Amino acid sequence: MWDSLQSLIPKAAGKYSFTTTLKAIEIVQEFRSLAPKHLPPESELNLIPRSYKDQVLTVHALDPSWAQTLQLHQHNIVEEINKKHSSKVIKKIKIVSS
Repeated sequence: MWDSLQSLIPKAAGKYSFTTTLKAIEIVQEFRSLAPKHLPPESELNLIPRSYKDQVLTVHALDPSWAQTLQLHQHNIVEEINKKHSSKVIKKIKIVSS
């Protein structure tokens, strides 16, 4: 009988100690998929998730107007990601801009 790859990844992550890296990748991907739902469609080109550590998702905004747009909508994104995980995986989104 074959196990799905999706069921094997968490087991391997725990066994080889890359659980936190796997969680970070998952959170970043969720941000990328949720951002266009809460923000204008071009947000995925202007808001780049950089890291996830200690329940803080760091997102780089390409200009201050995108930083402000994310600031206004970050609560909804954080709430939706936490709801999906049934726990508080994100406390806040840290926004950095150039």
